Amino acid sequence: MAVREHQLGEGTIKHRGESMEYYLSKAGLWRKARWVIAGVLAVIGILFVVASSAEVTSATVTSVTAADDQGRSQATLTTSSGRSGTVSGLDSLLPEVGDSVTVMVLPGGRVVLGNYTQQGRAVGVGFLLAALGMVLWAVRQDRVRGTGPRITGPVDMRLGDR
Repeated sequence: MAVREHQLGEGTIKHRGESMEYYLSKAGLWRKARWVIAGVLAVIGILFVVASSAEVTSATVTSVTAADDQGRSQATLTTSSGRSGTVSGLDSLLPEVGDSVTVMVLPGGRVVLGNYTQQGRAVGVGFLLAALGMVLWAVRQDRVRGTGPRITGPVDMRLGDR
């Protein structure tokens, strides 16, 4: 059975049986949400990249105290620059008193065991690339749907043109 041109459009392919007004309102909400999600992804990516550029130094464990009965303890660390912080974890994973360990001092002053600069940078760049992809897709969708600058070519029809 052949499909005539005037049968395509509202109620079939483009709108999946929805009215034009409902479809445009739903598309408008998603258009705004896409920009918000891209902004949140960009902020998270920037936070990871900033945290990955934190100071990596050595610290000495000054004390270890039992935190609860579940085998968790809290270790107090002092860096060579005089900063101190606490790290909690399982007894078997925490260093002993007097051990020298590698730590990251995050921008807020928090001390983290280990050196996670490469992992933090990779995750941050991943979030930034996802945000960039969403922004590029949003710009493309705005151009195709006609809410942004129009794309000219053989078919120059915006959604909603009648």
